[in-house]
Order: sequence, then structure tokens, then C-alpha cells
Amino acid sequence: QLILLAVFIAFWLGPFVELLSRRRVPRGVAILAAYLTLFVSLVFLGLVVVPPIANQIDKGVRQLPAGISKLRENATFRKYDNKYKITLKLESEARKLPSRLASIAKELSAVTVGAFSALTKLVTVLALGFFLLRDGPQLANRLYRIRGPDHEERLRRLGGDIYRSVSGYVAGNIGISVIAGLVAYITLTLLGVRFAAPLA
Repeated sequence: QLILLAVFIAFWLGPFVELLSRRRVPRGVAILAAYLTLFVSLVFLGLVVVPPIANQIDKGVRQLPAGISKLRENATFRKYDNKYKITLKLESEARKLPSRLASIAKELSAVTVGAFSALTKLVTVLALGFFLLRDGPQLANRLYRIRGPDHEERLRRLGGDIYRSVSGYVAGNIGISVIAGLVAYITLTLLGVRFAAPLA
């Protein structure tokens, strides 16, 4: 499992490392730069993106009872509310939210503790990924040669196709996610929708 994760990381960061290598950056330095970029991105998400989202979610939970009461001002909603007691059910669920958020916080705490306990696995995966990124092309060439000249060219093309497909999939997925989140946030903000960050 750890080896598969390391291979995935190597495929994911490979294009970035190749880009730096083509600019005459030593391969080891390029790999460290890729790891540093990944680490900085995670820190950025943790320090800049997560707190506003958490604050908006907390604010939304606090304002939920008032929002439910305001629904009664709509005549159509009031008609169905009198019949199906929608407001009562919403208020009942809203009262449960603080306890649910507390349990979520406990779960997040458990996940954090678990993440620290898995630090050894993380270091192992990153170390394996480092060696795969550094020596991956040479290892692949040796494996191709083992099959002999009859199959070497075909395997080389197949390996290249797999590498480009996986790398492209990961890069495309990240790119689409970032674009979708930004577009959603900007659109919701321009429309004046509250709690744009968590919704985006």
C-alpha cells in the first residue's frame, strides 16, 4: 500500500519535477522544490482558507433559528408549514446542530491524533516517492530491457502513456477543482449570497 501511494505521488509530482529538470535544475533540488510547494499549499489551505470557512459555518449555525423563523413570512411556505409542521422539524434539527458540531470537532481531533501517529508512514511514503522521482526513469529503462528488444519499444510507449495519463488526470482534477471553487465563490459573492466560502 505504501509503495502504491509513493508511486502515485511520483506520478503526481513528476511533471513538475520534469519541468524544473528541463530548466537545468538538479533533479534532487527539483524534487525538494516539489515537496516544498506541496507543503506550502497545505499550510496555505490550513491557515488562510479553512478559518474563514469555519467562521462562516459557525455564523450560519448561529443565525439558523432566525432564518427559520423568517421563512414563515412567506405565504406559500406558511401554508405548507401549517399543514406539515416544517418549521418545528427544522427548529428541532437546528437545536441538535451544536452537539453535532461538537462531535465533529472530536472526530477531527481524533483524525489529527491519528495523522501524527501515522507520521512514520508519511515519511516512508515521501522517501519512497523521492527515490522514485529521482531514479524512476532509470528503473523503468531496466525493466523495459528485461523483456528484451522485441517488447522493449512497446513497453516504453505503454509506460509513457500510463505516466502521462495518471499525471494529466491528477493535474486536471486539481485544476478543475480550483477553478470551480473560485468561480462558485466569486459568483455567490457577487450575488450577495451569505456563507459563500463554505458553499464554494
